[in-house]
Amino acid sequence: MVDTVRVEYLGKWRANRPPGWSVRESRRTAFGEQGTPVERRGMMMIHEETGFRIGGNGEYADFLEVSLPRLLFGNNGIMIRTQEQLDDAVRKAIGLAEAVSEPMLDGLNPRCTRLDLVAQYLVEPSDMMLAHRETNHPRIRGRKSHYFGESLHFVGKERHCRIYDKVKEMQGKPGHVTRVEWQLRGNALRHDIRRDFVAFLNLNIEDCYDAYRRLCLEFEPKSLPACSDLYDLLANGVRNGDTLGGVPVLDAWSRGKHPKTIRRVRREIAKRRAKVFKVDWRKLLPDDFGVFVVVDYHTPAPF
Repeated sequence: MVDTVRVEYLGKWRANRPPGWSVRESRRTAFGEQGTPVERRGMMMIHEETGFRIGGNGEYADFLEVSLPRLLFGNNGIMIRTQEQLDDAVRKAIGLAEAVSEPMLDGLNPRCTRLDLVAQYLVEPSDMMLAHRETNHPRIRGRKSHYFGESLHFVGKERHCRIYDKVKEMQGKPGHVTRVEWQLRGNALRHDIRRDFVAFLNLNIEDCYDAYRRLCLEFEPKSLPACSDLYDLLANGVRNGDTLGGVPVLDAWSRGKHPKTIRRVRREIAKRRAKVFKVDWRKLLPDDFGVFVVVDYHTPAPF
């Protein structure tokens, strides 16, 4: 339910860097009140095994950023399921920060400035994206981007929702697991978690689930016609009045066919009732987190 988190953290760099860390340094020129140029030095330390990052200037660290599932399980396609797992991941993150920097404020509970809330579903990614492609979310006023059927983004200033094929991201080939993730920052983070101060050491998995659920329930996905064979496809075309080059779809299909075949297909089409696929967020996300079905990226498809 929780993935990447960015946290305010104040510490002084330790003199000796432990093994397994890489360092990135940067320099830029800023200008003081009198217009005097001042060189600013930035430094970021990256834990190579987990991707954990901690950064600041040349003397002090002032933030950390980490994917908690990757820190705990080795990749972020496996979901954090329990409060105990979430607490364990938070402790590991603080331990890594203290390995390279000495905390400057004892007892400080760092503030989260970014929180990614995620869940995965055994729903075909293409169906999930098509159902949401023509919709908008009331809390996101920015643009919407669709990338070649692979991902759908709702881009806002402090809220960002992304829908995509998690198996393809992890393994490079299409799969049956759809990931829907929300990235929250600033006022949106405090509003959606319902806390004036979202403390890293006190992250609560049920509060995170509640915020995620409320955001997803505000979507109004479109129903999609469900076509399991040629008859369903033609029946939907007839019901919708679809044409090919101005010719009704059934007439276009019938060209050159034997009259008996055409009569048989027409009889079969007349029997077909409209079938639709619809994303029901209330079924996907029940009220009680305890009965929510957690899906990992490698969960087998149910068919």
